[in-house]
Amino acid sequence: MLATLTAAKYLTLSFAVFYTFAVLFGAPFFSDIIATTVLAATLTLVTALPAVLIFDSEERFLEVLLLAFSADYTKTTKESIYILTSIFAIFGAWAAAAVHPLDWDRWWQRYPLPSLAGTIVGAFVGLIISSLRSFICKPYTNKTKRRDSIGGRFGHYTFDDAPKLLGVLLAEFDNREGPIIRHSVPKGNDKVEATFAFTKSLIIPKPSMFRHSFSLTVNSLGCKVLMFPVGIDHKSYERGRFTFDMSFIVDMTSSAETMYEPIVQKCAEYLIELEMEYNFLTNPKYKTHVLEVMEKMFVDLSTRGESVIEVTLENDKIVSLYFKLCPLYRGCEPPEIDYHMVPMFIREVELTDRLVEKMDVLSQKIIPQIDGINTVREIAINLELDPSLVARCVRNLHFYECNAIAEDGSEIPMPTPEFSDVFRLYLSMKVAQNETADGVPEDYLSSIQCGKNIGDWTEEENPRAKGIDEHRLVQFGMHHQFLRKLSVYPICTVNPGNNSLLKACNGKTSLDELSLQHNVDPRKMYSILFDAQKFEFVMK
Repeated sequence: MLATLTAAKYLTLSFAVFYTFAVLFGAPFFSDIIATTVLAATLTLVTALPAVLIFDSEERFLEVLLLAFSADYTKTTKESIYILTSIFAIFGAWAAAAVHPLDWDRWWQRYPLPSLAGTIVGAFVGLIISSLRSFICKPYTNKTKRRDSIGGRFGHYTFDDAPKLLGVLLAEFDNREGPIIRHSVPKGNDKVEATFAFTKSLIIPKPSMFRHSFSLTVNSLGCKVLMFPVGIDHKSYERGRFTFDMSFIVDMTSSAETMYEPIVQKCAEYLIELEMEYNFLTNPKYKTHVLEVMEKMFVDLSTRGESVIEVTLENDKIVSLYFKLCPLYRGCEPPEIDYHMVPMFIREVELTDRLVEKMDVLSQKIIPQIDGINTVREIAINLELDPSLVARCVRNLHFYECNAIAEDGSEIPMPTPEFSDVFRLYLSMKVAQNETADGVPEDYLSSIQCGKNIGDWTEEENPRAKGIDEHRLVQFGMHHQFLRKLSVYPICTVNPGNNSLLKACNGKTSLDELSLQHNVDPRKMYSILFDAQKFEFVMK
């Protein structure tokens, strides 16, 4: 909802505009002042009052008003319904006025009854049409959004209705006044100032809480405050320290909290860099720039879920700030990546020069190495990188639905119960195409038996004779879950004592995990344990 003074301003302005247009379109100026006032008030209630209740900021209201008919402009569902309802209400009032000059001499022709009826009927029709349009188009929008997230490059997704921010405030510690609000958006929002009054001791906390992300629920205001306080120590500041906190305010019942937490931290990191290099927060000449950044970030994140802000600094240097919400519709966090896992792309990624330029240096090195065969550890060895860095990159790609993670099935794969479903589907496709099922890969897959090494299987079946890459076949089966890896678990048969390796061989730790812990190739680890003759091996 708009602030009280802002709402009163636009309601008054709307009434004056509708009254003026009614007179310009032929309404009597002096003789029927009350009738024209009633008509203008009705149009204001139908068109302007909903805007006061729907929009959270004046900037967003003006933006939607100016770009209402732009096909490229992204509007939320509520905003689309409001715009269409208002248009139909105004059109209904104008169209119904056509019966005023007719000489039918009916009571309902008397001004302003037809226009009042046209306003109400038009608004009702617009509400029904816009609601049906939103309901019918919603499945298509969801499919489009899902297709964009899968078919776009590196998680290109859009929000149909991004979770809204209630406000953003920049608080600082003043050496004379204590914690103060330096800037807040939207302007004139009483809730933002009231929130600060409740939470100022936490927004500007003790140094031990600096650079930690946390939130506070204000039940009386129905909101949550997301904070990441920062203290910068330098001799140029009075008392040697500058303390600030860019806090985000979200609805208490909304899921937006987890989506905005990374944005709060990223915003703080941007401001730290700008302050340390350009005194962006403490230099008075950047005061308007800071407010502009906050206003654009508030509007863009609430409406589109992303924001790109260009800040002009000294010597006309331009710094770009990038913010993007991470959607929750994927359902869960990406899995933890073990070094023996194999990443594989699940959609084509064309590494054009433009795309490569957008990647960080680490991704530029790692992505070409992802071939569905190399494990995370092998990729790290090839690139001479820390395996944890490769795992982080792969996990990030998995979140954006660029790749899948599978166990390394190059040693001992075996069919799962899902194999029969895959085979039945294959046969039904062949029958539908009036083709025989000769030469189907069922013979190859069914010959993969429990305990049979993939190397032995390749020598027996020779799949390459039919153009089948055994590594690709196994990884394809692992990804679609009709093959799974048969892991080896060593069990120590003697008293382990204080030996950590013997203690780990308890039937719960796989050979792959042991190999990673001791930085030994799995084959070599198996050979060492087998030759020791102190272990039994279980496959499961």
